[in-house]
Amino acid sequence: KALGNEVARLDELLASRVQAEVAILFDWENWWALEQEGKPSNDLKLLPQIAKLYAECFRRNITVDFAHPEADLSRYRLVIAPHLYLLGDTGANNIERYVKQGGTLLVTFFSGIVNQNDRVIAGGYPGLLRDLLGLWIEEFVPYMESQVNVVRTNDGREFNCDFWSDVIRLSGAKALASYQCDYFAGTPAATVLRYGRGSSYYLGTNLQAEGLAWLVELVCADAGVRPALNAPQGVEVTRRVDGERTWLFFLNYLEDERQVDLPGAGVNILSGENVNSPLRVEPKGVAIIQLRS
Repeated sequence: KALGNEVARLDELLASRVQAEVAILFDWENWWALEQEGKPSNDLKLLPQIAKLYAECFRRNITVDFAHPEADLSRYRLVIAPHLYLLGDTGANNIERYVKQGGTLLVTFFSGIVNQNDRVIAGGYPGLLRDLLGLWIEEFVPYMESQVNVVRTNDGREFNCDFWSDVIRLSGAKALASYQCDYFAGTPAATVLRYGRGSSYYLGTNLQAEGLAWLVELVCADAGVRPALNAPQGVEVTRRVDGERTWLFFLNYLEDERQVDLPGAGVNILSGENVNSPLRVEPKGVAIIQLRS
């Protein structure tokens, strides 16, 4: 009964949409093709890799959409393309146009390998993304299960990596971090290229948790991506808009109450109560605040 009463109060939200500044590219055909046998490593699975990237955004309270490579990307500040192994001309041109017009792109390893028909693209990897990323891949290096390497950033920080390394040769891009071990020590592990009015980043290895956090922080800062609202860890905040009105959704995943500073006064549309900052969100609680204009 309580849920039914709450849903009845949400009619005005039907015309609203979630306001996201980040999109993760997802394509079913790419997923299927990537995980077929016969790859340099048959252990590369798309969903766990996406989950790690999504978790880094979630931890920062950054709302994420999922989008097809051929979709309109213009409303996003940052687009993340994890392991876009299969990519045709239409998708590649769309992504290039997005960056050229001012977007920020992060591509991860084993991308741009085949076209929409699962045929290898001639001219070297990463295929249709070579010019956009400003590099070419000389060799893939899948790791043994226990093997690790070290990546050092340009400012001297070091992070472990595992599972895979690309041997990257630059053709316009700038190295952000380099491998420290094995025969490819000193070659780039992560790169950036200023392209048109935007930026394209490439990650050629599997960074462990601290390294991935560093990279996501870097690309978000470059793209100007901000959280929907600054909130304590464990409290998710999502913004919805309809062109005139703004609603903030709060989900407290924790076992105790949290307080969140609001950008202004509003009304809790679940309870009808007027609210001011700070908002108290009860344990495992939910609040939907319509901000006053």
